[in-house]
This record gives sequence, structure tokens and C-alpha cells, in this order.
Amino acid sequence: MIGIILIGSPGSGKGTHCEFISKKYNIQKISVGNLLRNQTPLDQFSKKEISRRIDQGQLIPDEIVIDLMRKKISEINYSNGFLLDGFPRNIRQAQEMTKLIDARYVLIELSINLTNILDRISGRLIHFPSNRTYHIKFCPPKKKGIDDITGEKLVIRKDDSLKIIYKRIEIYQRFTEPIIQFYKEKKNSKISCFKVDANKKIKDVQKEIINILDQFMIDNSSKNFKN
Repeated sequence: MIGIILIGSPGSGKGTHCEFISKKYNIQKISVGNLLRNQTPLDQFSKKEISRRIDQGQLIPDEIVIDLMRKKISEINYSNGFLLDGFPRNIRQAQEMTKLIDARYVLIELSINLTNILDRISGRLIHFPSNRTYHIKFCPPKKKGIDDITGEKLVIRKDDSLKIIYKRIEIYQRFTEPIIQFYKEKKNSKISCFKVDANKKIKDVQKEIINILDQFMIDNSSKNFKN
């Protein structure tokens, strides 16, 4: 079984590329952001408090995220593989990840420079229920301000303000980037790490992702991963 991990700084295109991967390979996507926004993980944290922390660019306590992941994994069918969006976010979560699901993991790092991060986030639009991501310039919806699939209104995330963006980048560099080196240094690891230049156009980035993931597939048309 294959587990796909997509990590990258804010604005690197994780939401867009996660949606693409999930559809192309017919695999279950687990979005921690959606889980956090759509339910109360533990009694001591209300939805309002979780939303406040996310909007301010703060990390959610590991206990909450790990507990959420454990519950979600027990509910889904991931026989074709699975895709993790927003998990793991730090070394502790990375250590817990392989305990939750014993799988062969492919980690793809979306690398992007600061100029493009700011350019992309400044025009980003989100459909919160599905986490579909659009951009007024690079990936506009068919109808202005409206989700292509549901017809519901798109919104700008509260954590897409300039101040919060810089804070989220700092948190990513401090806590999430070290995950890559952590996995590379693990002996007998079942995790393969790759880097993709996310400064390129969306279609070019997706071609690179396909080239990576197809290495782990028996038959591209059958959409079944190697164990």
C-alpha cells in the first residue's frame, strides 16, 4: 500500500495538487485542515478556538491532530492508497504517522520562492467544504467568485493576510521542513523523498508529480499502486 505525503510552504499549491492526485489516481485524500474545521476533535477545544488558531497561523496541538488522524483512518477505505494533506506538520507527527498506517510512503516536497508565495496567496479563493482552491489570476473559477462544482460562493481565507502569511512561512520552515531531513536520515525507511519545483506552471508541476508517482504503480490505467 502506498501513502502519499505532500508538503510545502503556504502558497506552494498543496490544495490544488492534492485534488489533482486524488482524482487522477482514485485515492482517498485526508485533509487535516478540513477535519479541524468541520468537527470538534477534543472536548477542551471548541470549533471556534480551532478556527481562531488556524486563522492566526498557529499550529494545532499534536494530541488533537494525531487523535483526529487516528479516528479518520479507522473510518476510511484506503485499499488503493491514500493521500495526506497537512499531515505530518512536525517531527513528532512524522514519528506517529508510520504507527497509524503501515505503508510505503512517497513524500513530495513542493519547493517555491517567497515572491511567488506572496503573489499566489494574495489572489487565492477557497471553497471551504471541499478545500478546492482557485486563484483570480492563475486558476480562476468558471464563474467569478463561484465554485465550479457546487455553485457555492468562494471565500478568502482569514489566514491569507500578509502578517499571517509570514508567520505561517516561519512555522513551516521551523517545524515542517525538518521532516524531510528526518525521513532521509532514517535507516531502512519505507519513505521515498522527492522535490518538485512548484514555481512552475500548474500543469508542469503536475507532470513532475505524475513522473514520480508512476514509478510506484503497476499499471497507470488500472490505478493500483505497488505494495
